[in-house]
Amino acid sequence: MGYELHITRKVNWSDEDGPAIALSEWQKLVDGDADLSWYSQVGAEDSGKVASWKNDQGTLRWDEGQIVSKNPEEALIIKMVALAAKLGATAQGDDGEIYRPDGSSFEPTPPTPPAPSLIDQIRQWFRRRKTRRNLEATLPRFTVGKRVRDAWGFRGTLIEVSTAGLGCLVVKYDDGRQQSFAYIASGLELDEGTSTVADAKRSG
Repeated sequence: MGYELHITRKVNWSDEDGPAIALSEWQKLVDGDADLSWYSQVGAEDSGKVASWKNDQGTLRWDEGQIVSKNPEEALIIKMVALAAKLGATAQGDDGEIYRPDGSSFEPTPPTPPAPSLIDQIRQWFRRRKTRRNLEATLPRFTVGKRVRDAWGFRGTLIEVSTAGLGCLVVKYDDGRQQSFAYIASGLELDEGTSTVADAKRSG
């Protein structure tokens, strides 16, 4: 199929909807440009749609609201960028790359989303706070000194508890190992049936 360059008013030439270039606009532009002339070797259905650039050094055709050229040389690309400017359009390649007046191309930068308003920021803060409260309500009440049991049944004592972000739990196992877990997805359960060594001494 080859590479095509599109003069278009759409954000992306391949979009189904968007502003079009009228055939009458194209015809007026060709008639007023010394470098362009109507290409004669076309059928009746394409009459007034296909233009020749500088005595058949390239062709441009009007196609459903856009101007298209197949495999244009750099000089024709530069000409198409100039024509696009006159039409309030851009010259885009097949992959959406936009061409500059010097014939080079660049990937358009996606538009930066608008910053949330103060009201939206307040709403988001309340949503996060509510979500966190609901989540914390479903989690065990881990505190330093509590006895816990992990998913494999090993027991230990909590020696550090943090709820910032995803939270952090540090467990000292009965065999002397220490391990950290995320508070929200630790897999730990409170082991209410046992007590810490300190509790045992106090009760004795």
